[in-house]
Amino acid sequence: AATADQAKKLNMSVEAGAPENFNVEQKLQRQTMEERRLAEMMIPKKKKRLYDKIMFAKKKKNQETRKLKEKREAIETQKKSESKKKKKKQ
Repeated sequence: AATADQAKKLNMSVEAGAPENFNVEQKLQRQTMEERRLAEMMIPKKKKRLYDKIMFAKKKKNQETRKLKEKREAIETQKKSESKKKKKKQ
């Protein structure tokens, strides 16, 4: 066991590190999300319940609009493909 530890120590080396590539926008977004989370924690319990209901309704509405947009895009692509088939037949 002692020789294995000595062998590991001999093989160790320090290599020059590369600077970490970070996205400034992503860092700012992360910081604003953290600030929002901390601000939400400071809301009194009574008002927090109302805030949660408002945020829940907002998320539901966004989810519904996203779902309808996806349906619309699917229908439009289907219509385009059908119109192309009709043009080929003529």
